[in-house]
Amino acid sequence: MNKEKRLLKEQKKKGKKLKKKKQKRVKELKNILDWMHVQAIDEYGIYLLKGNKDMVTRGLVLSSNNIFLKESYSKARDVFALSSAFDRLKGVTYFKFVKTPIRLSSNINRLSEELEIEKSPGRRKLIKQQIDKMEWAMETFKELAFYVLVQDKPEVIDKRLHALKQEMNLAGLHPQVMGITDYEAVVSQQFENETVNEYMYSSLIVDQEVYQNAIDQIKAS
Repeated sequence: MNKEKRLLKEQKKKGKKLKKKKQKRVKELKNILDWMHVQAIDEYGIYLLKGNKDMVTRGLVLSSNNIFLKESYSKARDVFALSSAFDRLKGVTYFKFVKTPIRLSSNINRLSEELEIEKSPGRRKLIKQQIDKMEWAMETFKELAFYVLVQDKPEVIDKRLHALKQEMNLAGLHPQVMGITDYEAVVSQQFENETVNEYMYSSLIVDQEVYQNAIDQIKAS
């Protein structure tokens, strides 16, 4: 009998701890939602809600350009070209320097395609080893990525991005349009907060239903 009472008491104690932990997470999530403008992230950009205005942030990945290895004339030409590009652009332009996973996805995809058609056991083993090494490198190491971004209303953001890409091409920076991993990296570094990162990956990117449920729960509290 005493054993049953003790077990019941322990279960109640665990239940209270879990309840407090859940209440703490809901409170942290509410604090995030109160000041965090980010509503969603996908391969097309970062979606924001500022007051009653819907805004979208899109951007480009810039190729690295070490001007210290160039002659003085080339340096001056590059700086002038970039300055002229910004003079022609309308609206605010943002620059971000972010540490991101090494970009090996295209290499892994190519090797995966080769693996599907390769018949030789020896070659298949070598291809798998290469894929494993690349996946390990992506998880272990970071590289510095250079981003330039614009932010505007959904109906005009594509036009702004097109103009930005055109000007960056003219400046010799050879940009590529950002993807979802780039946008994830920008948001993660912007906040540098474990709770935000947890919320972002579980709600903004992975499961929109979780995000909506959290909002409904907060409204009901």
